[in-house]
Amino acid sequence: MSNSQQIFNNKYPDFWHIVKPHTYGPYVMDFDSNKFESITKIIKDNMHYFNIENLMQIDSYLTDLVGYLSGNNEEGFNQVLRFSWKLDDLLIEKKRQKKELLDIITPKISKYHFTDGVLNNPLMIFNIHVEDDEDDYTSLHVLMELRKETLKYIYYLMLFVYDLTLRMQKIKSEIIKYELTLLNTNQYVCGVLSVLMNELLLEYTILNKDFIIYNNKLSKIENYGEYLYLWPILWPNNLHIMNDYYNKSFYFEKNKFHSVINESMSKRIIV
Repeated sequence: MSNSQQIFNNKYPDFWHIVKPHTYGPYVMDFDSNKFESITKIIKDNMHYFNIENLMQIDSYLTDLVGYLSGNNEEGFNQVLRFSWKLDDLLIEKKRQKKELLDIITPKISKYHFTDGVLNNPLMIFNIHVEDDEDDYTSLHVLMELRKETLKYIYYLMLFVYDLTLRMQKIKSEIIKYELTLLNTNQYVCGVLSVLMNELLLEYTILNKDFIIYNNKLSKIENYGEYLYLWPILWPNNLHIMNDYYNKSFYFEKNKFHSVINESMSKRIIV
């Protein structure tokens, strides 16, 4: 069991005991309206967590539930149908939310995140086609589309926060360099550097306002820690500044830092 699965199961210990298909067992399902509402909330809040197998299990559960409640529990039957319709509304809303985010961040985010004028997104792997029978349409397609749109939204949100973090770090490093330069320079240069520092501080203030807003949005999303496709934007650092702004890359798997003294000795250079 992966770490993310363990975290999810610890937080929602009864979820998968309830959300399971009943096709191969006694066709008797314990339905409780309040429990079902709780289950639907977990599904909506954790759409970014579920994998394809999870979504298929959720779809089978909903399908079996509709079949079992039909003719037995009209109120419960309608409740399940309303949730299925709600998924359609959630998909429309998530697409609108993603477009709104893109409209805001596209003019602001650094050029390094674009390819041929389009903001980079590695989530094409989630464009998985599902063969749906037009006469037997289920909620699976909607669930998969909702998951895909949710992941895209999270990615763009994380990318913008990552970009803001790097730009703010870069500005701070430049201000420090200017401050050190001010210690040993003439009055004219001091005046020029002071103007540059004020401009940088103004830019930093603007970036920080966006950072507070969008980092707050990001912090409200449950993170189970297995966003492999989001690496390295989960942990921005100075090496990313070197890569994005100075086109200098460092690959940890192929290289490692060496002592300057040892390196110079290996080249037979006297230090």
